[in-house]
Amino acid sequence: PNHIGERLMPTPVLVVIHERSCFSSCKKWTDSIATFLPLLHDNANLILQIRNKSASAESDFVSLEDKLPSHPRILLNIPSLQQTNYRRHRTENEIGSSGISVSVHSVEMAVKFREQYQFFQFGPIYQPISKAGVGLGLSAIDPFVANRLKVVAVGGITLSNLHQILEKGAFGVGVIGSILNSKKPIETTIK
Repeated sequence: PNHIGERLMPTPVLVVIHERSCFSSCKKWTDSIATFLPLLHDNANLILQIRNKSASAESDFVSLEDKLPSHPRILLNIPSLQQTNYRRHRTENEIGSSGISVSVHSVEMAVKFREQYQFFQFGPIYQPISKAGVGLGLSAIDPFVANRLKVVAVGGITLSNLHQILEKGAFGVGVIGSILNSKKPIETTIK
């Protein structure tokens, strides 16, 4: 088991990255987040990361906050939000700030901050589904595993390729596109 906050988590973990830019309105985003909340109760390996890097991120969060329970496996990735009682996932630009996890673009950065964060998100491993980009390839995970870093691979993760990542020794996978673009996102998450 692995700790996140004060709870024990089995590996591998699934980080559902609930990206605001994937929704046409704040209401659709907050309504969709609400449908994922019950999954936290029954799925101990699930982390819900709420991400919003838009200009309206703070006001969007105000409309979400009343609906959002305090839960150790809800992580906020909203860089413009200064004060919150929720646990944080940090961007590489925020590295060094308090949080549970951080996105990195190199193993060297992860090694430097290994004592501060519980896990590191890294990618894109495959071509991203939710935005433009080129995948780094499966072997990009190897230096993280060799350095015994808990890495959550992101970028182009689907049901058909996530097992390759886990077999490499990753702590887990982070998913945006293949879940949020699914016709049945809850069922896809549970699979």
